[in-house]
Amino acid sequence: MGGSPDIRSFVRRPAPALLVMGGGGALLWTLHAMHIRVLGHPAWFSGWILLVLMLLLTAYNLRKKLDFLPRMVSSRAWLWAHLVFGYLSFFVFMLHVGPGIPDGPVEALLWLQYMGLVLSGAVGHLVSRRFPRLLADRGQEVLFERIPLLTRQLREQVERAVLRAAEDADSEAIPAFYREHLAGYFAGPSHVVAHLGASRRPVERLQAGLDAVAQLSGPDERELLEELREAIALKDDLDFHYAHQAVLKYWLFFHVPLAYSALVVTALHVVLVYAFGAMS
Repeated sequence: MGGSPDIRSFVRRPAPALLVMGGGGALLWTLHAMHIRVLGHPAWFSGWILLVLMLLLTAYNLRKKLDFLPRMVSSRAWLWAHLVFGYLSFFVFMLHVGPGIPDGPVEALLWLQYMGLVLSGAVGHLVSRRFPRLLADRGQEVLFERIPLLTRQLREQVERAVLRAAEDADSEAIPAFYREHLAGYFAGPSHVVAHLGASRRPVERLQAGLDAVAQLSGPDERELLEELREAIALKDDLDFHYAHQAVLKYWLFFHVPLAYSALVVTALHVVLVYAFGAMS
């Protein structure tokens, strides 16, 4: 399971992107300063440049949906441009609004939306670069859609083992440990935040609990405990894949709607600016 080649090239060979962003930022800053000196409207130039950049950034998502259109520009070039324009737009945004949150309600909402876009875009860039490699290092590839089925099958296997412990080995400790610590663990995705934070403490606590039960168990029970130990490790792998694949799959469900809503609020902002002569 590999990462996007476009994002990998953006990170491994950043010189072209940095050159474009640095040169573009310097040019925009120079034009912005000249505009202030000549016309005295500091927000007019940066505002329209920012709107153009937002439209270009939104066009990337539309282009992905319109597969029937001729591909005059490759998907790789679109993504590269999206990343460059995204970081460049943050520079223009700071030129436009300056430090701090604006006072007006529409402007404050737009500020919050844009900061959410910047943050979610940066997070998406980071996880698209890093998570595929982490998933590949974790072991066998697991399709996200199959994780619930595999979890259910594993839970049924564990329940059968616990039932054998109660019936064949006449054990009370194993069923009690399952009810208190493992029933919820095998019911669905667990320890998502811990997996995203690269922490193994939750699963280590479960394994330590099994060790405590094993010290009070006979040979037959210890065999069942080893089966539970393997099942816990397998479930931990499934949870790891679920946590990281869910972020890869769903971060755009926050980023893209926020982009469209920001465009709507931007249009309202432009109307209010010209209607009330805020730039005069």
